Amino acid sequence: MNTVANAWESFVQDDNIRKAIHDSSQDKLDMAYVQRVNRNLEYYVNELKRMFLTGTYHMHPFQEMSKKSGNKIRHIKKSPFYPDRITQHMVANVMLPRWDKSLTNTTYASWKKRGINSKVKDYNFNHKLRSEIDSYPLSVELYALNLDFLHCYDSVDADVMMYVVRKFLRNEKLIAVIEEFVRKTKGIPLGSYLSQLLINILLELVNRFCLEVLHVTPFRYMDNIVIVGTDKHELHQVQWRIMQFVWYELHMEINRHRQVFPIGRNRDERGIDVVGYVYYRTFTLIRKSIKVAAYRKRHKPKSMSSYFGLMQKCDAINLMKSIRRKIKEDKKQRDCMQKLTDIKHIKKVERPFGGKKIKIEKVVDKPIVVLDCGIFNSIKRPGTTFVKLQIVFKKKKRFISGNYKLIKKVVRQIDRKTDLPFETVIRFNRGYYFEGTLKEDDDYMYDPSEELEFDDSDGNWLNEKKKKTLPFYNEELDEDLDDEEQEE
Repeated sequence: MNTVANAWESFVQDDNIRKAIHDSSQDKLDMAYVQRVNRNLEYYVNELKRMFLTGTYHMHPFQEMSKKSGNKIRHIKKSPFYPDRITQHMVANVMLPRWDKSLTNTTYASWKKRGINSKVKDYNFNHKLRSEIDSYPLSVELYALNLDFLHCYDSVDADVMMYVVRKFLRNEKLIAVIEEFVRKTKGIPLGSYLSQLLINILLELVNRFCLEVLHVTPFRYMDNIVIVGTDKHELHQVQWRIMQFVWYELHMEINRHRQVFPIGRNRDERGIDVVGYVYYRTFTLIRKSIKVAAYRKRHKPKSMSSYFGLMQKCDAINLMKSIRRKIKEDKKQRDCMQKLTDIKHIKKVERPFGGKKIKIEKVVDKPIVVLDCGIFNSIKRPGTTFVKLQIVFKKKKRFISGNYKLIKKVVRQIDRKTDLPFETVIRFNRGYYFEGTLKEDDDYMYDPSEELEFDDSDGNWLNEKKKKTLPFYNEELDEDLDDEEQEE
């Protein structure tokens, strides 16, 4: 196999470094760290060149983050823009011409001019798979083998990966740069530019095994492989041969969701669900999750351009008409709506108090911090009001609500902008009150009827005997107010 000549000299050239900085800056020009490198371009070019010539370049640790994609949680590993991401583009600039020559026409991802709906028909996944299905007469039962790699990026064996890299490269200095990237973490990092190129070079061995040994045509998009055939038993044999090759040669594993199934002729049957489309014998539909997402994002013109681009490449004329009609209806509805700024006497909606409700007797004689407070009108009992306190109690956010007469008097005097938050203690003598706001009077005789009119009608501070002896106590009102407070 031919290897890249003068790889190291091309790698450390100033023009290659400048091109790598330019390519890695795309879609990130508003980032401060990208702007800093581009403002001092020559300085960073010379610094990168010096690091590689003196052998002082070493990769920085990856920044790990999780991202949910459908039902999957992907663990993405990001590297710093300078110098690691620039270095990946430098390697790609040197190796891409040679790697490109090694790829077969059955690889469709992460490569220039190759993709789901590429302009070049030979590298167009959608066109090639559709053509393959249409090449069989409808009278013949057609089957599909659909298989996927298990944890494709994380399960890559570093020794196997470097064995494949050495087939294209002999310069030990550049090999050392690639090897540090490959061995930096388990497998190869998902989310890095160089990773998607290396994984394609590795899985190209599976493509060649299918073409040259098994004599079947695989359609591979990254780690997803589809093979079409008329013999169900033969496809099962192909499946097991591929699994053995992947296990023994690549030290990887095929996902357990692999399956051989007949390709349906209508929507009630099963189609090949891959790369956002569902392929049937005579037509192709868009994947349901993409259709739902298109409806939800129909108010975003930029998003809809990409969705309509996918729909135009399949049988989705009615779907596009339906979405366009819905967009027009939404626009007409927005035009008929009155602007919020033009509406007078808008009722202000109070922000709900956070945390769980706590009974006031649980915080009596204990320190609390009052974060917010307010007096609200009762809905179920017109003409009455109740007070709400947003507090911090035992380092947890809670709220208290009830018709507390003495607390209500203080809350009316509080300026929410200047007086909050404050620390206090709630006491109980002639009802609940803030410490220091009520003068204790031993001669005062407590009258429950005076306080109950304004106090929490739950009567939590009264014992059960007193509840029953008070003629004005009403259990129904007690329950109504509790429901009312929860609603408020």
